[in-house]
Amino acid sequence: MHTPLEYPHSPEGKRLLQAREEFRRVNDQIKKYTEEERAKRGGPIVVAVYANENYIKASKECESASRAYYMATGDASQLWFPPITWGRCHIVQKSVEKHFGKIARDLDSKLVIILPWIYGFATTCAVVILEVVKLDRGIPPMFDITLRSRAFDEKIEFSSELGHEGALESHISLRSIVRFQNPNDDRWKPNSDDDLSDEALKNYAEMLSEYGKSFLANPNADWVGVKKWAQQEREKRLADHPWLKKFIRS
Repeated sequence: MHTPLEYPHSPEGKRLLQAREEFRRVNDQIKKYTEEERAKRGGPIVVAVYANENYIKASKECESASRAYYMATGDASQLWFPPITWGRCHIVQKSVEKHFGKIARDLDSKLVIILPWIYGFATTCAVVILEVVKLDRGIPPMFDITLRSRAFDEKIEFSSELGHEGALESHISLRSIVRFQNPNDDRWKPNSDDDLSDEALKNYAEMLSEYGKSFLANPNADWVGVKKWAQQEREKRLADHPWLKKFIRS
């Protein structure tokens, strides 16, 4: 059961409720199909839910609607399992606003809070998503920065931006952009064990300003080249360390 929305009659609230209802309908449909196939075959079957087109569409709409609802209302009651504690979210937000907010303002943009742990801003040439990501149990949360190219006069819906989840499909990580331009730069990790510290976020902001400059402001930036390089590096890394495949979303 979901916690009742504080603003169910708002446009964003209605959208979220509708998205959840559609997601339930799709899941019930898949469940019914699974039961029918199990009865026909007389045994268990495996259904790749993540590959079902309707499931993917409904899941993405639920996520986007949830983000849009929070952005419009500030109702955090619908947000579960944050990657860091709520108290830490506020601390990280102050650092993000201080270091990345300045970058956005210098580019005539504005930092947007998508979720308490996800932020973004857009320039005339690019969309930047900044987020706290928790990959798996036992692995400390990390701060991830991704960029994607922006078409001329493209309308941006931050609630639908994939960021980390869209790496290599639509977005490219700042880490890849740095290594693409200078593989010898070892500043990616600051002298800190905390990837979310003010020191770490300041370091990432400096690298975004330095290495992301052309992508943020130049309409002719080499997006094709950096994506091709990142794909090759990814394939090489998976070949050398096949266990990493468990962290890849299907």
